[in-house]
Amino acid sequence: MREQSASSERDRDRDERLSESPQVFRVIDQIGRLRTDSSYLETGKSSIILARKGHLRVVLTTLAQGREMEPHHTGGPFTLQVVEGSIQVDWGDSESTLLREQDLLTFPGQVEHSIVATEDTAFLIVLDQPTEPTVEIPH
Repeated sequence: MREQSASSERDRDRDERLSESPQVFRVIDQIGRLRTDSSYLETGKSSIILARKGHLRVVLTTLAQGREMEPHHTGGPFTLQVVEGSIQVDWGDSESTLLREQDLLTFPGQVEHSIVATEDTAFLIVLDQPTEPTVEIPH
């Protein structure tokens, strides 16, 4: 098994990132790298696609407290698991939930939603993206 770094992942072609053998990602190390990334330092947002194969995407995202992922929707269902911190997820006219560390949310595709970091946070998104993304995941 091999460990992936944020910088080497960004340098590689983004086509197929799941190899035929298991891969280990030290998520806490990836979070540290994302938080020192120039994008995070400038905008309070940074993310990296850890794995991509076919429709599957595994994305690690960091948001500084108060930062938001504007309303958007995905082409397919996804799960969102908070690794550190907490986030507010809003959807529909008035639906929302506060997710804390280790909470997991499952979500259908095609539902507009937004995410606000209620403290410095990191979360993993695993999504089935059957079509081209309708919104770029903020870096």
